[in-house]
Amino acid sequence: MLSLVWGVYPIHSAASPTVENMLDDVFCEAKEAGFTESGRPFVIVAGMPFGTPGSTNLMRIAWT
Repeated sequence: MLSLVWGVYPIHSAASPTVENMLDDVFCEAKEAGFTESGRPFVIVAGMPFGTPGSTNLMRIAWT
């Protein structure tokens, strides 16, 4: 399992109309789940177009 080896914790979120909305949604969900705290970076991995299997082509490092 990736969570045991690399600290990866997947969170599935609803489809968003834009990348900006998706980033806002992911930030809120990560904060609610306790995966991030103020001043710490976290990585978001997603695919565009959203909802297409095998389309992972976006990685962003964000700070809370």
